[in-house]
Amino acid sequence: MTRDALGRARGYFFRHVYDAQGRPLRTERVLGTPQSPASSDVERLGTDGTLSGGLGSWVSGSIVTDAFVAGNSHWRGGALPSCIPAPAGSTGTGLSFGDGCSYAAASSGREAVRLAVSGATKDDLLSFKEWRDVRSASGADALEIWATLQSSGDGVGPRRLLYRADGGTASLRTWLSPPPVRPGDFFSASEWPEGATRDVYLYVTFRKGDSSSPATGAGAALADLRLGRKAVEVVAETAYDETSCPTGAPSASCAALKPLGKPTTVRAYEAG
Repeated sequence: MTRDALGRARGYFFRHVYDAQGRPLRTERVLGTPQSPASSDVERLGTDGTLSGGLGSWVSGSIVTDAFVAGNSHWRGGALPSCIPAPAGSTGTGLSFGDGCSYAAASSGREAVRLAVSGATKDDLLSFKEWRDVRSASGADALEIWATLQSSGDGVGPRRLLYRADGGTASLRTWLSPPPVRPGDFFSASEWPEGATRDVYLYVTFRKGDSSSPATGAGAALADLRLGRKAVEVVAETAYDETSCPTGAPSASCAALKPLGKPTTVRAYEAG
């Protein structure tokens, strides 16, 4: 087991697993300490991440002059529209933008939903699945995810952009899983010191950018939003060739073709 300075500050260590011959099999990132490893994942969103109960704690509104104004929007929470299939392994619920299978009635401005999250750490990862069917006009139909510190109140001038896809980004009508991000990495050390927690707002916004009523396009959706860390994450693993020839195989030819017992595959994972 090893622990670097960042692991001590953020509360994790690395566990190295070996096989019976002493060869390294995998390296795991484990929450907690070697003396007291975590037994369960850290998940800060709960049903507000699955949207199984509708919008839940998400607040609907719009962005007006760099401020969030609560009110009506075309963001919906709960069961996804009939034209959007449920992602694999999902409950079929999430955040969706539009009226059913169209966003033609959306305003030209930026419509948003906001979620207050308490006690986030710099090590927390934000992950989600994303589905879009929008026009191909670059700059229009922009889906963005932001983070702000709750100390900023309703102001979004100091927002940090965590994700963006617009009409210039291919919308494939299929579920994608963008790489997870750490919101804490987008803030300076003075704004969010190591070892400190922060209360943050997460924003999901959509800006159509014009007042037209597109006849095509179903809009956008997010599902399986998660903020936190898994108790155990595999960060690297090694696979080995067979240490002996299979039963019945000609030993000479087998040995000549196979690097017996040598590493054949090494995989590393970003963010576990």
